[in-house]
Amino acid sequence: MKTTSTLILFVYLLFQFNMICLGQVKEDTVKGMFHAGNWEMNFSASIGNLTTSTSSSSSGAYGSSSDSKSSSMFYVQLGVIPAYFVSDGLSIEPEVNVLFQSQEGVESKPSLSFLANVAYNFNLPQKHFAPFIRIGYGISNSLQIPVVIGGLARVSDDLDVKILNAGVGLKFLITQSLLIRTELNYRRYNYGSDYGSGSFSSSYDYTLTSISGIFGFSILL
Repeated sequence: MKTTSTLILFVYLLFQFNMICLGQVKEDTVKGMFHAGNWEMNFSASIGNLTTSTSSSSSGAYGSSSDSKSSSMFYVQLGVIPAYFVSDGLSIEPEVNVLFQSQEGVESKPSLSFLANVAYNFNLPQKHFAPFIRIGYGISNSLQIPVVIGGLARVSDDLDVKILNAGVGLKFLITQSLLIRTELNYRRYNYGSDYGSGSFSSSYDYTLTSISGIFGFSILL
């Protein structure tokens, strides 16, 4: 609760600062955003509810069985994503996550996640805000743990975990290079495995779905 209260206070102060500074921004600075060749660094905090569901089934000489479970969890997560504008308004946003673990007596392999996002920023003339949309797809050998910053849980020796990412939001101009960023984000992880030996077979399917509100700021380089 202490972390959540601190984050809410931080977001509130940022928006208060935004309202004070918006009146000081010149109209010609709005035209200078999101040009081809520019870089943008996005810093954000994500608050949302995580829903997971699992299902499994097995069959053999002694009968068959199936099971399904679901759970939900509130979380807070911080993130940094670089963006490069390939044309005016259109940017690519790569995400790479790597986690190295070390535990005595246990062989540990790195957890990897690769995600490619494409975003489009609508630069409205003479406005101090810009709507944007983004979508991405990725692969991983791990499932993300939102309550741990950058945390990944390795589940496979192959990059066979599929990731779908989508979002829509607004960026509010504070200065010529500093913006407040808000986003409604959807992310889904899918992982499945099958095992069979003789007359016995089993399957495992895991889906992790996250719908969250993301609040942060961006720096145009």
